[in-house]
Formats: sequence, C-alpha cells, structure tokens
Amino acid sequence: MKQLNENLVDVVKILSEGEFHDGTAIGEALGITRAAVWKMIKKLEAYGISIESVKGKGYALQEKLTLLDIKKIKSLLRYKKLPIEVFEEIGSTSDYLKSFISENHVRVCVSECQRSGRGRFNRQWHSPFGQNLYLSLLYPFEQDLNEIRGLSITIGILIAEAIEKSFQLSETLALKWPNDIFCKGAKLAGSLIEIQAESNGSCCMILGVGINVNMLMDPEKQIAGKWTSIKKINQLDNDRNVLCANLINHLLDNLQRYNTSKFSEYLEKWHERDFLLNKIIKLKAPAKTAQGKMLGLDEFGNLQLKLRNGELQVFSAGDTTLLKNN
Repeated sequence: MKQLNENLVDVVKILSEGEFHDGTAIGEALGITRAAVWKMIKKLEAYGISIESVKGKGYALQEKLTLLDIKKIKSLLRYKKLPIEVFEEIGSTSDYLKSFISENHVRVCVSECQRSGRGRFNRQWHSPFGQNLYLSLLYPFEQDLNEIRGLSITIGILIAEAIEKSFQLSETLALKWPNDIFCKGAKLAGSLIEIQAESNGSCCMILGVGINVNMLMDPEKQIAGKWTSIKKINQLDNDRNVLCANLINHLLDNLQRYNTSKFSEYLEKWHERDFLLNKIIKLKAPAKTAQGKMLGLDEFGNLQLKLRNGELQVFSAGDTTLLKNN
C-alpha cells in the first residue's frame, strides 16, 4: 500500500505536454534531484506506462496520461470536510476502508491500481495503473437494513448518472441487474456493496466502484466477457479527477436522503435503462439456475423471470447472462 506521491503526479503533468523533457529540467521545475526524476520514470515504466527516452532530449510519454490529483479532486468536491485518500497502489480500496468502520464516519479511498480488486462472487477486477477509476466509499446509515431496501439498484443508477454528467457519450448508459453498467452491449462499470449490521439497529455500507475510463486494451485477457471504456466510446482522453469528484458528490447527495420511501423514484429510472428487459436470460441464484424472459423488477428491486413453462419466479440475488437466442 503506497500513498500517491505528489512528485509523481507532477512529473506526469510535465511529460504530458507532448514534448521531450530532460531529467535536469524536470528536477529543477519540481525542486527534486535528477536521480529522483529517474526513479519516477522507472516507477512509471514498472507500472506499464510507455515512456520514450532519447539521449540528449530526455523523456516523453508515448500516450497522454493524467494521474489522480488529490488537490483537483478536493477542489471539485462540495463536501469539503470529507476524508479522502488517494493511493498509488493498494490491495483493495474496499478492504482498506473496513478498518475504519468503527469510526462511524463517511470516508473515501481511491487508487491508481489494485493488486486484489474484486467484483461479485469474489471475481478479480482488472485494475491496471493510471487508466480507470477504482473507488470505495464507507457510508454509515442510521436506518436499519429494512429501511434501505433497493440500495444496490439505486447505486447503479447514481453511477450511470455521474458518468453521463462527467463526459459526453453517444448513448444513454444501460443497467444490467443487479449491479453492472453497460454501453452498446458491453460492460463499462460495476459495483460491489458490503453491508455490516450494527447492534444498535443501524448499519454500515462499504461500496466499491470500478469504472473503465481510458483503458483500450486487455493484452493478457484478464477481463471475462465483452467490455468497453469511456475512451472507447467517446474517443477522448478523459479526466478521472472530474469523474471521481462528480461520483462522490452525486452519491453523497442522494445517500443523505435515501430511505425505502425514495426507492420508487429510482426504480422508475432503472426501468428506463434496463438492459435485460424482455430479453431471454440465464440466472444463477445461490440455490438454483433458471432460464426465461426477464420481465423487469418488482417494487422491491427483485428480478422477475418468466420461465419457459410460463411460471413466474422472483429472485432477490443472482448473476445474470444474456442468452444468444435474443
């Protein structure tokens, strides 16, 4: 676990200008030694960042790169007292926040990369350095579990809205039950919610969010299934700092007033984005596997599935796959 070094951020800013810069000039601009600059260059290369080095000219990034910048993120946040940490690398942002549950305060953690990022069913979440957004939010609720029903559905909507607010996209984002954001039939983002109930009737949520932002390739084929990224969609280099701040603001704005009575508002928004509605799917639930036509969500956020024999079944949890015969 390493905090993100501000000098590393500043070196990348200089190299992102698109021209060659020698180590001495970079060091003088930042008030560090040439050897320190060299170490930063080697660190970036170790993370898989392509840097061209030419004797007598210096260093240049082969592709534009903007690192997470705690100062910029905080400048865009409406919640000025929010504790937020930015890491260079970490095992898992969500695991890190578990050590702060007893403090009973909202807290955020983001990282340039994760060694042990994960999604649902403990699947690995591919987390390359400097390309995507890996964010976790610790949020204590005064309500008990029954009063925050439908939270995962609501979170999916809020993530989609924050992405659309941050960047110009050609299509409205779709939602795939229970927690994925899709665009043009490919996965763009996902979330994982872990809830811990407290003895006093309250509960605490740790929300993990992964959004593919500027990633264009998966050379080692670590991602299962069809995927996309914001850069693939809009063909632009997208500032993850803007997305990070917008996502935090939008989540906190809505979670502060969230309770079960509000769920109907979000459920209507889900129906407008439902990727699986009226499609033939396969659903793997904890106790069974079923296939049929997805008829949308009920008033509790459960998935309604019409089986091939005409029977209607309702599922509160599971994993969904769109079948090829649609």
